[in-house]
Amino acid sequence: MNRLRRINPILPEFLGNLLLYGILVQVVGVWFVRDKLSYTLSLWVGIGLAIGMAIHMAVLILDAVDSGVKRQAQVKATTFCILRYVIVGGVLALATYFGLGNVIAIGIGIFGVKVAALLYPFTKEFFAKFKKEVGA
Repeated sequence: MNRLRRINPILPEFLGNLLLYGILVQVVGVWFVRDKLSYTLSLWVGIGLAIGMAIHMAVLILDAVDSGVKRQAQVKATTFCILRYVIVGGVLALATYFGLGNVIAIGIGIFGVKVAALLYPFTKEFFAKFKKEVGA
């Protein structure tokens, strides 16, 4: 947890929001699909991709701030942003082409990055109270 906090102070809470979103979507969504196993596995593949994207973005921001060279940071950020989209697109394309899992559920999981960002202002206080109780 401290390692994530060193990358970005809000990253642990952000990932907590992402996992909370995944659990809620899992519990609610599993009632509306026929193939529950495929939905579950696909959703958590999407959540895993979202977690990877969030950590990658935080590391990239840290590197860009630390580099001090504006042009180099812009090129690196653009390159790695494109790489993230290629990986996500590749996973979705492979899942679609080979019929592996539920592509919509993967997309819903990936969308968790946006939801976690929107939830952060509301859950920030909860995590602050939790840290005080645990003593972290």
